[in-house]
Amino acid sequence: MQCLLSEAIRLDNGILYNMDYHNRRFNSARRELFKACNPIDLSEHINVDQKTNGMYKVRVVYDVEVISVNFEPYHIKPVNSLRVVECPDISYRYKYCDRSIINGLMQMRKDCDDIIITVNGIISDASSSNLVFVEKETGAYVTPKTCMLRGTAISRLIEEGAVKEELLSITDISRFTEVHLVNAMVDMCQKIVSVKNIKGIAGLYFSDVSR
Repeated sequence: MQCLLSEAIRLDNGILYNMDYHNRRFNSARRELFKACNPIDLSEHINVDQKTNGMYKVRVVYDVEVISVNFEPYHIKPVNSLRVVECPDISYRYKYCDRSIINGLMQMRKDCDDIIITVNGIISDASSSNLVFVEKETGAYVTPKTCMLRGTAISRLIEEGAVKEELLSITDISRFTEVHLVNAMVDMCQKIVSVKNIKGIAGLYFSDVSR
């Protein structure tokens, strides 16, 4: 049984971001997996006094209780291309420390920077980000309602009404112009990939499909 979980929290110039959402997910996982009924405020376990300049990824490892807290300097890595990878039996409802199945899928990306995971043709996530597509006709922001793990950033965007959820299949990709990769460390508009640079399972670009 997988038992260790993690939270990756953005610390930017001494400020911890999305803590309400991190605490919500953290305590929900503790309750559902370990029957822990005592809510914990993660911010009480994170000492930011020495990290007031620059951006850090705060990695919290936990099970019933917080096990460790580590700080890693963070720089956003560009992503210019994505490959669709099908995995019908994947399950990643909780943010487990063990990412071996996702790391295995990343080995299938070939010449692309990251992947779009599909389950029986239905779009889920990238390797470590939720996806937000931009619709050609309306400019609306659309995220798959079938994500494996709803991140803290996408949860906030949905609740604010900035992004709407839809069931999206790989054939829907041609409806969009670009996709944003969003997670706790990366906001909207910081990692954008043109649909022209999304490759299908057989190496076919989706821009070719829509012609």
